[in-house]
Amino acid sequence: MMFGRFTQGWALAVAALAAACASSQGPAAPPPTGGDPKVTGKGDCPDCDPGGGSAFEQTGMAPRFYRAGDRFLVAFRFDLRSDMARAAPELAPDRTTASEVYLFQYRVLGVTKQVFDRVMREVAEVEVTQATPPDHAELFAPDRVDRHEPKLVFALNDLLDPIEETIYNSEYPDGYTVEVNQKSSLSTGSSVYPHTIPRILVQGSGSAAPEVPADLADILTTFDPGWAGRTFERYDFDNGDVVYWARGDLWPFFIRTSQGVGVLIRRDLAQ
Repeated sequence: MMFGRFTQGWALAVAALAAACASSQGPAAPPPTGGDPKVTGKGDCPDCDPGGGSAFEQTGMAPRFYRAGDRFLVAFRFDLRSDMARAAPELAPDRTTASEVYLFQYRVLGVTKQVFDRVMREVAEVEVTQATPPDHAELFAPDRVDRHEPKLVFALNDLLDPIEETIYNSEYPDGYTVEVNQKSSLSTGSSVYPHTIPRILVQGSGSAAPEVPADLADILTTFDPGWAGRTFERYDFDNGDVVYWARGDLWPFFIRTSQGVGVLIRRDLAQ
């Protein structure tokens, strides 16, 4: 997806859901894949050409990096924790209930270039908003979670290192920008909007499709019926985040964090 503060209350009383990953650590070593590990990333990788394309391209994640106008729709179900579970998770670790499913749009606003450790990288700015379902609205929650926080904007480079995030809410209607740690998974407690993305410096392990909760599986059957036959890379992080990503895609297919579970249901790519 992420560091943070300024969590806002909202209609479902899930202000505490944003505690996910507020002190996120670096990614854990993934399960062995049985082959030679692929080191990824320009600057971080002696096998990558510093003068070549983006790390996204060189690592084989996708044929290109993001472009302005790329849009991704993600169905997300929040895990709501009881007051006791929030105050003393060791005493009530499993006292959670699932919210209804909400739809979020991730839209690339623009791409610039910046130097990191003497390496020129592309940097994408992504806006997250609550989306209106294009159809089958009955599969999604009807209420709005964006009344107090209309959007979130975050920036990440072509290694998917988080750079900064800008919070928009009633206290900061013009936005409040916070720099974020470049060595963690892209997820923090600053926002109700889910935004977890793995650094591609981490080697994923090949995996079959993830186990998707029934309500999200129903949505996938409607919007992406061939999902169960696809192959994904799995990424595991020290903070407990799990991400499944299909090589060639520009957005992770499945995320599970302490906030909840989400699946990618639609991609609209700029030409």
